Amino acid sequence: MSSPAWAVETRWRSLDPLLPAPWRPEPGDTVLRAGTSTGFARRVRVPPHDPVLLWGAADRFVLRPLPVGPDLAAGMDALLAVWRRWLAAQPDPPGADSAATLNWPSRDTRALPALWRHGLSPYSVIAARRSGTTGVRSPGGTGGGVRRATGRDVDAVAGLSLSLQRYEADFGTSYPRERAGEWVRADTARTLSAEQPWVWVAEQAGTLVGVVEVQAPGLSNWIETYTRSRPMAYLSTLYVDPAARGSGIGTALVDAAHRALDAAGVAVTLLHYAQTNPVSGPFWHRAGYRPLWTSWQARPAAVLR
Repeated sequence: MSSPAWAVETRWRSLDPLLPAPWRPEPGDTVLRAGTSTGFARRVRVPPHDPVLLWGAADRFVLRPLPVGPDLAAGMDALLAVWRRWLAAQPDPPGADSAATLNWPSRDTRALPALWRHGLSPYSVIAARRSGTTGVRSPGGTGGGVRRATGRDVDAVAGLSLSLQRYEADFGTSYPRERAGEWVRADTARTLSAEQPWVWVAEQAGTLVGVVEVQAPGLSNWIETYTRSRPMAYLSTLYVDPAARGSGIGTALVDAAHRALDAAGVAVTLLHYAQTNPVSGPFWHRAGYRPLWTSWQARPAAVLR
């Protein structure tokens, strides 16, 4: 490992044992350098038929920064300036449906002034729960009526998931798309076609009012680079109908998922929550999760300074 990467490795290990080894360049990356600091930049254009568009811009400028030096904010500042010049030099400029994004360890706070100076704002958190972590019980009822979802629940689960997608749009963590209903239902049908999907639902008077979905190890490879712990899983969905909130349903659903995760030997579970959602952060912290990474963005990408 090179000296700059070793410096990042040492710092991250001291800050948070769940953090991974520093990033390495991948095929398609452009390596950016600013003094001893390094970053890996790429532009990702998402095809119009890809459901990934539900959770991000169509034109994405992504940076994986590795600033080093005694003044970490200065190293990040120089690196972001190089990134901005790289973005501005693109042959076709970014449009309205674009974003410049990066993830940064939540506990590595010394570089944050540079992020603000360059027009980036925090919008999402990747939170982590270690196996066996017991959450703090919140006031309310006991939930009840929680069971594993089956193929008969496709329409109801898809409806709840679509409501979540629309709700998250207010916080900038999802994007309204014309084909959202079609995409969400197709994904739900695939998930519930499994013999024992890692999806649990809550019923009240015969109506589904809540859902939690987990991507088990093997299905969550896309996010495993954000932690060194293995095996890991990803809690992708939790939604409770607003009329049923406050009765403990969300806690009961999460408890059911956690029992399955712990029984399966999953070492750590990751999830996203919106930074500006006034209820998500407190709920997940009570459930045993803590911030691991913070996602920052300039949206559209042209507002990056």
